[in-house]
Amino acid sequence: MITIPPIQSFNKIRTKLIPEVTKSWKIGQVLNATAESNVNANGRLFLRVGRDILETKTPIALKAGDQLKLLVKSLGETTVLKILTTDDSPNAAAQSLKGFIARQQDLAQLLQLNRNIFDNSLVPKILKQQLIELNQILPTAEQATQAKTLKKIIQNSGVFLESRLYRQQTEQYNALTLDIKSQLLKISAQLQNIVPELTAKPQLTTLNNIQSETGTLVQQFIKAELNPVQFTALLTNQLSNKQIELILQALNLSEITLLPKELLASFTPLLNHIQQHARPRQLLDNLSSLLKTMGLLQELKTDVDGALAKITSQQLTTLTREADSLLYLLCDLIIKDEDENHLIQLRLQQENSTKEQNDSNWSVTLNFNFKELGPVEARLHLTGNDISTVFRAERETTADNISNQIELLDTAFRNIGFDSINLDITQGSITQPRDLPENVHILDEIA
Repeated sequence: MITIPPIQSFNKIRTKLIPEVTKSWKIGQVLNATAESNVNANGRLFLRVGRDILETKTPIALKAGDQLKLLVKSLGETTVLKILTTDDSPNAAAQSLKGFIARQQDLAQLLQLNRNIFDNSLVPKILKQQLIELNQILPTAEQATQAKTLKKIIQNSGVFLESRLYRQQTEQYNALTLDIKSQLLKISAQLQNIVPELTAKPQLTTLNNIQSETGTLVQQFIKAELNPVQFTALLTNQLSNKQIELILQALNLSEITLLPKELLASFTPLLNHIQQHARPRQLLDNLSSLLKTMGLLQELKTDVDGALAKITSQQLTTLTREADSLLYLLCDLIIKDEDENHLIQLRLQQENSTKEQNDSNWSVTLNFNFKELGPVEARLHLTGNDISTVFRAERETTADNISNQIELLDTAFRNIGFDSINLDITQGSITQPRDLPENVHILDEIA
């Protein structure tokens, strides 16, 4: 038997260093790739990206020919690419986003409710303290004008909370106490501890449902199967504010005719039960106070959930971006100014650049509506050391005021190193910024 030795190839496989291959890549870019070989989880994988074949390590098993989308997480000597699985794809993010659209609310609405909460003696002190802490971490107008402080304000807006937890920063505890979303989650958890019955159930609408559900709750309360706190919490959760007001009037005046027809049959036994109680006045006052308190707590829970939904929708919106239209940041900033809170909507994205341009183009949009100024939009376009800023105000007086102060902004830009500065002010109507991508709809229909 003759053994033929293997013939060595005279054509060496040409390899490239990762930094050379990835010079044209950008963090946040989505790459299309193909697996060139079969590999088990945590094995070495050959990937084809364009004309290049890269060797990397994969956390999941793949087969030759599998098509992948890779998100560029970091560049340099160690390049990190994240496999966009079904759950992480832009389409999945858009689908998840729909669940938060209807519930989202601005944080400013929650802050307006605080005064009523503090005046109510039945609201637990720990909840009031958490609301105080939330208000304390909001920046003042003076702080927002300082560059370093403004950076921290954006970092604490809530949209970076999960990335902080993922990185497990050494200053994690102190950082989280200043994060808006972290504080909102604490308040939400505290509300659940205080009154577990305050859930996000839909309010009753049909006559039969209202009569059936409220009648069951009344009977459970009469039989002592529900305590007053549980009873009033469940009522507040299922009925409208107007219906609760009518119940309060009927209880305080002991007048059945004040009840609407959908509540008359179910609440008549409750009024009879109160009249037969050993201390009817005390029971009436207790139920009335609890109904008012539960109404405030339900409103607080709705506002907290809405603010959390707004932040989450902003986080998900950035995940729906396409490779040629990168939206990097979308967040709300709440600025304290004496007794008022001002909302500033911030949007940061990278603009498309031509091949002839060496510098990246960035766009920053600020929308705000201060009482003294009315609606204002500021658009900043940055290319290298060049900056162009356009202010648009709905009020003519506001446009004039900005024009009179524009030299201050020009000087500030020059002091921080911008070479070419172009500033402009216009007056006219402002279209509210669209937070959602064009491909996200609350209701999808096929005609």
